[in-house]
Amino acid sequence: MKAAVEVKDRRVRMRFKDCSARGECGVPQSMCNWYRENGKGGYERIERPCQWYGIMASTMFGLRHTYRQLWESWMERLIADGVHVESSKAVDEYLGQRRDRGGLQGSNLAFEFLWITERIGGNRLRLQ
Repeated sequence: MKAAVEVKDRRVRMRFKDCSARGECGVPQSMCNWYRENGKGGYERIERPCQWYGIMASTMFGLRHTYRQLWESWMERLIADGVHVESSKAVDEYLGQRRDRGGLQGSNLAFEFLWITERIGGNRLRLQ
């Protein structure tokens, strides 16, 4: 129950900058069902049901309660990026920032989600 409350609170507080993601799901507009390309290099809202709602934030913040070793590795990664991990506000602000990397653009949440899922998929850490 504690994990569910934390995930919901964090998901509600997170704000995405510069159109880096849709607020409810955190997914880049290029991947979210709510948007389609507008033919002008951008996106327009079409408001379909979201297939990603809550998945990324639930995965990220659920780690603290289920995958402690991965959570600690992720916190070390954020510290190395200069994030004050003792402040949930600072972490939420970092995750909401826009990042452009390798021709892809999105929020830090999306790129951190990718980093975490690569570790889970590679079975590098043991579920606790």
